[in-house]
Amino acid sequence: MNLLKKRWLYVAAIIAALLQTIVMLAGVQQRISILRNGTEVVLRTMPVDPRDLMRGDFVTLSYEISRLPARLISGEPPHKSGLNYIYVVVAKQADGVWAADRAQYTRPDALKDNEMVLRGEVEAPFQIYDENSTIPVVYGIERYYVPEGEGLAVEHAQRDSAVDIVLSVNEKGVAAIRALRIDGKQVFDEPLF
Repeated sequence: MNLLKKRWLYVAAIIAALLQTIVMLAGVQQRISILRNGTEVVLRTMPVDPRDLMRGDFVTLSYEISRLPARLISGEPPHKSGLNYIYVVVAKQADGVWAADRAQYTRPDALKDNEMVLRGEVEAPFQIYDENSTIPVVYGIERYYVPEGEGLAVEHAQRDSAVDIVLSVNEKGVAAIRALRIDGKQVFDEPLF
């Protein structure tokens, strides 16, 4: 009986390790798929409080679309509390940077040629005081890993230059960071494996 229990424990440990590996590989595969097959979108970053900007080998990023004016959002959140998906329609501007045009809680059916949808999350309930209120939106692209020692340069560039993030966006509106540009020059580029 003792030998049977040991074998069962080994089998259970192997199954658990395989499941963890599969989950990890699925996440990597999703990111690779977005980077290879997604549509390119460029967003302008905004400076973040310098005390929070650097944490090791990554920088914290904020975007103009990270705080949406309430007037751009239509409809009611599907849940009264907790996280809700929000679909932000961004339009390509003359300078090549994309900006928020409108947002809603269901995926829009039709888009113009110069529009793309980014899926974000908002925490409900939130207080809208007037049409000038802003709602914080998280897209999952608020952290960018840089080579060791390079984060300070990005921090300074966000204050002094135009820092843009190039995204790949899949058909569901999920984004992955493809590259970082400072004053139009591509500085960091993600490998497509």
